[in-house]
Amino acid sequence: MAYVTSDYAGRLQARLRSHANPDLAGPMQDYIRGQFAFLGIKSPERAALVRQFLQENGVPENGELEKAVRELWAQPEREFQYAALTLLGKRSKTADASRIELLEELITTKSWWDTVDELAGHAVGELFTRFPGLIPVRTQRWMASNSMWLQRTALLFQLRSRSGRMRLYFLI
Repeated sequence: MAYVTSDYAGRLQARLRSHANPDLAGPMQDYIRGQFAFLGIKSPERAALVRQFLQENGVPENGELEKAVRELWAQPEREFQYAALTLLGKRSKTADASRIELLEELITTKSWWDTVDELAGHAVGELFTRFPGLIPVRTQRWMASNSMWLQRTALLFQLRSRSGRMRLYFLI
């Protein structure tokens, strides 16, 4: 299936696809119970490839970042979702409160432990630290939802409190 992508996301996809290793892709897919396809790029190599790409191309801002993240997320291979998480992390300190809409979309799309836990612990936790007014409304709605991934996020975001102390939000 062909995907229409921006130049930025397309170049990053091409970079990763050029390092695909079909011999590793199968075992990686098996590890997550066949939930997603893989290119077969191990984490250290993928991290180095994305880091090099970012050094050469920078990190998009605002709307362009969200567009690139969505385009990467739409790809079938899991390495692209991991690359999207890296991009989000590079702009987490400058995200405004509206970023929660994108994060919720990502949590509920192509959901599995590897991405949801990363989103909850980092992206959502960071955003909620900066915008605590989001916490009661979102977490109550997430806990009342039928999505185990949103419910998990409502609990896990609290684990990486930057203040060094855990503040539990009782969600009942």
